[in-house]
Amino acid sequence: MIGESLKLDEAGKQPSVTGGFRFAWPVAVCVLTALLTVIAFPPFNVAEAAYVFAVPALLWFWRGPSFRQALLVLFTSHFIVWLILIYWLRHVTYPGFVFASALLGLYASVWYLAAWRWLPALRDREWRHRLVVLAGLAGLWVVLEWIRSFFLSGFPWLTLAASQWERPLLLQVAAWTGAYGLSFVFIFFNLALASYFYRMMRFYRQGWRRLAPEFYIALGLLLAVGFGSYRASIAHGQDREAMFRTGIVHPDIPQDIKWDRAHAAEILGILERETLLLTGLEPDLIVWPEAVIPIPLVGRPFSGFWVEGVAREAGVPLLVGSMADESDDPSGDSDWRNAAFLVDPEEGVAPAFYSKRKLVPFGEYIPFHSLWPWMSRIVPIGGNIRPGESDAPLIVQANGREWAAGVLICYEDVFPALARRTVREGADFLAVISNNAWYGKEGMPAQHAAHSVLRAVENRRPVIRSTNRGWSGWIDEYGNVREVMLDRDGSVFYRGGTAFLLHHDPHWANRKSFYTRYGDWFVAASAVLLLLALARERFSR
Repeated sequence: MIGESLKLDEAGKQPSVTGGFRFAWPVAVCVLTALLTVIAFPPFNVAEAAYVFAVPALLWFWRGPSFRQALLVLFTSHFIVWLILIYWLRHVTYPGFVFASALLGLYASVWYLAAWRWLPALRDREWRHRLVVLAGLAGLWVVLEWIRSFFLSGFPWLTLAASQWERPLLLQVAAWTGAYGLSFVFIFFNLALASYFYRMMRFYRQGWRRLAPEFYIALGLLLAVGFGSYRASIAHGQDREAMFRTGIVHPDIPQDIKWDRAHAAEILGILERETLLLTGLEPDLIVWPEAVIPIPLVGRPFSGFWVEGVAREAGVPLLVGSMADESDDPSGDSDWRNAAFLVDPEEGVAPAFYSKRKLVPFGEYIPFHSLWPWMSRIVPIGGNIRPGESDAPLIVQANGREWAAGVLICYEDVFPALARRTVREGADFLAVISNNAWYGKEGMPAQHAAHSVLRAVENRRPVIRSTNRGWSGWIDEYGNVREVMLDRDGSVFYRGGTAFLLHHDPHWANRKSFYTRYGDWFVAASAVLLLLALARERFSR
């Protein structure tokens, strides 16, 4: 029986196992951990797997596997996880795809090795001690997610909270704690559930020793988050006010022709045609994707004249993604920016524009460029792009009033701090413009959209998403997906356009969420829990 196999002998040591059973646990843990982790995230969207994805490994740790075995099994498992989840990255760079998968797998392995170190020592500890250590381990998970947001330029892709992007009921805690709070709740539940199973199996004949109060505390925390979220969304989410009608152009321009000057006229024709088709839906603002104009809007007069002509013919303001070349000498080195511009039908291109703040390493700039200048040839634009510095939103005239549009370009919506700073500067809504044509027609669009859902809830602002190829639509401030552009077959990969009425909860107009005001305080709290657990373990020896 499994319960018997988990019992200790009289000397307090784990009974030995022989034959195939010795290898059954590692294989089962590797397979189950990889499977449950992968299906919890988009595009598989089995969000309930997040409740149990770590339990197989945690139960195995109670048995006391060796360090080498634990490291091999868990790194292999999570290397596979990320190879599957970011398989789309191979379209850009195979070496980068493999390296990113290994690095993300290493982050996970660090956490699992900490659990491997601490869990066996809790076998005979009283429940208060176990509770402190499990909370510390959950705090470590949060700290590692936070480190992922900046270490080696940062890649906080698919944090644990993103698994719940289609479950807005639980997401509302993010308005207080950021998405990190939801990650804490789920990993703490995994830890407490594993502790409960272990004690049930080990002490199945010993009454009170089977009790695992930490599990009931974790369950109560999960229910409290859900109930509190429900009350918040019901109390403030019913009476909504219209903002303006938004049109989205979804041009679906293949990446292999996007920067080919031979196709420039074709691309401009697509943009003009799709924009003018939208005017029949009477939008107040039309949003184009990231860097969609094949000729820079600043530095090349023709493109400015052309886009102003489209805006005049449509009679609607445009929010346009385009490159800007601010170099003084067009024949010399380029001074590129990845930017967003407002184009008014009467006044033309506004002089103030938004420049992307968080650039893609080896895609938009070369880290330590002076060490390998030859690598400029691999950057698609042909040189380093300069990052923007301003968090200020762009002011949009729509439906008879001014609105502050907080622009996020490409994967900037993956970084919580960028959206937060923009909302602190007064943004009424967030506009995420992206390309996504780099990554084929796989799971990347849904994964990317999941982060926009988190940013909407954290900052209590609606989010508009306009992509060249991928997930376009809008999300309300409670994380509900209100509109998504799909063709007749239910696919996001098509050429077209749509218009929808953007609306908001007036309760949050000109107000900021707790997270927007105070930022990543929950990360600091998690670090304190980790330190308390370390201290508890050290002084209890």
